Amino acid sequence: MDFWRKVLFHFSAIFTLALAITLPFIGNSNLVFFPKVLVSIASFSIFTFLNYWPIYYTELLPKLDSVIEETEWKILVASEIKKYKRTQFAIPALSIIFYVFAKTCKMPLPP
Repeated sequence: MDFWRKVLFHFSAIFTLALAITLPFIGNSNLVFFPKVLVSIASFSIFTFLNYWPIYYTELLPKLDSVIEETEWKILVASEIKKYKRTQFAIPALSIIFYVFAKTCKMPLPP
């Protein structure tokens, strides 16, 4: 969505610049403004199909797909880490297990 906002901003900047350059040189600007708007609509549609759509499909969509894949991979890794953390014993439980193991094997306990 941000791409198309930039496209509209880009084209409106071009249109505003063209109007700012040409309108001071025309005596009756009311007669010229409406045809310029019609021509700008036609040129925007041509720009859209010949310039903006190819850029959208060749540059933006592949980057978007890679970002989506990377995000899905991070979510998968985070869920796997959470799953493994749930299966591990807590530190107090490990201490009790070690204590019982040491007492049954008659091992000396560390200080």
